[in-house]
Amino acid sequence: MRSAKISSCVAAVAVLSGCVRPVSLAYMPPPHPTTAAQPLIGAVVVIDERTGAPGMVGAVMGPDGKPLKTLAVAPDAANAVEDVLHKALLARNEITPDGSGPYALQVQILALDGQQWADRQAEVDLVLRLLNRRTGREVYVTRAYAERRGDNYLAEDNQFLGSPAALARVEAQTLASAVNRALDRTGFAVALK
Repeated sequence: MRSAKISSCVAAVAVLSGCVRPVSLAYMPPPHPTTAAQPLIGAVVVIDERTGAPGMVGAVMGPDGKPLKTLAVAPDAANAVEDVLHKALLARNEITPDGSGPYALQVQILALDGQQWADRQAEVDLVLRLLNRRTGREVYVTRAYAERRGDNYLAEDNQFLGSPAALARVEAQTLASAVNRALDRTGFAVALK
């Protein structure tokens, strides 16, 4: 009897701890983005400056502050952000299909994190540098920061001990907000001329 209780407790702890949930940071461009006359960006390079596992992007936290469900993107966060940027630039007609543009967009990920405790929250911090590919000269730099807080733990979609899918949606919206804000700045458009 005692060993049955112990093994059921061990099984419950194993199920609840260390769960890694694959998620997608899907991007939807704004309804009518300003489009460039011609695409000039030939390459997008994303560097993940965060510490920790390269694919981890968030967690649903337990009452003790430890992750119960960890959110991960495949293969890593740099590729996920590069995909979002590529879609955003494509929607604005700013990236060449064959990689021949005179500019490269270099992006550093400083923060890309979503957490759910009593509420869902996400934080994205990126540094975008537009480089002249021929000279290597930096022609524009900006920092894109976005955060979102809300959706408390009593939300209807909260599943048992938190919803990774709902947290991933909050994080994807926050990432899209940071990217849209950076690419829609007047300075970015002027630098591409």
